[in-house]
Amino acid sequence: MDKKRVVIYTLLFLATFAIATQGFTKTGFDGLVIPLIFTYAYFTIIFMIATAIKNNSIVDIGWGMGFVVGSWLTLFVTENPTILSYVIVGFITVWGVRLSVRLLRR
Repeated sequence: MDKKRVVIYTLLFLATFAIATQGFTKTGFDGLVIPLIFTYAYFTIIFMIATAIKNNSIVDIGWGMGFVVGSWLTLFVTENPTILSYVIVGFITVWGVRLSVRLLRR
């Protein structure tokens, strides 16, 4: 990986971390830091597997499930989820599973 990509990915990660921690003010594990770290690790592992087997189509299969995992983790760390939170996570789950299954079959 060249230096330009390392810089760009580092900046993107910092920007995402800043959003998840509301401007680096809530860096404890009670907010969106856990879903951020877990989703980052999930996609990193998927990328490493795809690189090892030299087949990038596995990333497409993992893409939909990444949204599902991230939305469920966000729901679990939310202190007082509303009914709307559950409905939105339900829709994301249906969409993400459908997408992953469709790409797996293809």
